[in-house]
Amino acid sequence: MKLTNPDAIRSITREWEGERDGNGRPLVPDDVLRRMELVTSEEAWGVLRRHGYHFNFAGDFQVLHPERVLVGRAVTCRYVPIRPDLQDALDRTGVEEGRIGNQNSWVIDELVRDDVIVVDLFGKVRDGTFAGDNLATAIKVSTNRGMVIDGGIRDAERILQMPDFNGFIRGMDPSSLADVSMPEINGVVRIGEATCLPGDVVLGRCHVHPAPPGAGGGGELRERPAARSVWPATPGGGRVHAGPGGSRRVGAGDGAGLRAVVGGPGRGVAGLDRDDEAD
Repeated sequence: MKLTNPDAIRSITREWEGERDGNGRPLVPDDVLRRMELVTSEEAWGVLRRHGYHFNFAGDFQVLHPERVLVGRAVTCRYVPIRPDLQDALDRTGVEEGRIGNQNSWVIDELVRDDVIVVDLFGKVRDGTFAGDNLATAIKVSTNRGMVIDGGIRDAERILQMPDFNGFIRGMDPSSLADVSMPEINGVVRIGEATCLPGDVVLGRCHVHPAPPGAGGGGELRERPAARSVWPATPGGGRVHAGPGGSRRVGAGDGAGLRAVVGGPGRGVAGLDRDDEAD
């Protein structure tokens, strides 16, 4: 048993033809991440759907800083309700692999700059607080980006004070993480109705209407946002419009590195045919 399985990561992301990390996770280029910060939710929605990606959107999050756009490379982990035999097996594996601390620390230890941790906690908030201020600090130091948690956090007041950091969460609770096990790091996860793979480009922003980058309201944590969006956009190599003459690759072959819009409002879209621009 391996918590992070390089062979599995390479298998599920086999269309990616660019750089990978030591575990096989796709590494979309830095310039793509910068351009993705200009993309609106509607642009991403339109392009992804046109290329057959109908389950790459998750909404109804609470956002720590609605005015901040979250973009980065996905590092995923998946939780399940606890059962003693599985927990014992995971604890043994952790010792064998030299992992330190609790299971939520194991995935945080794998983060690097420009990653976004994506946590499948099946919507659990009470006893489902993946991170408090200490682990959120570790995530911020490692990534300088943020986190998407289909679950809860604790110590929200302190986490809110962190500069250049954002979080998309389901709720807040004073409890600690309990009664769950994490059987996989960098596998396939479900966040709401979205499927996310390791190395996906995550775009998280306050989804209200099409607006210039940076628009999106104040910095307070809203108790019930009208709609919030997170987009795991599949990293490159995706072959679309395949056919003689007019065929074109959207992804690594274009230098774009993902199947998504990589331009800003009112701009041409880099790496996509003109016909693929967002409405």
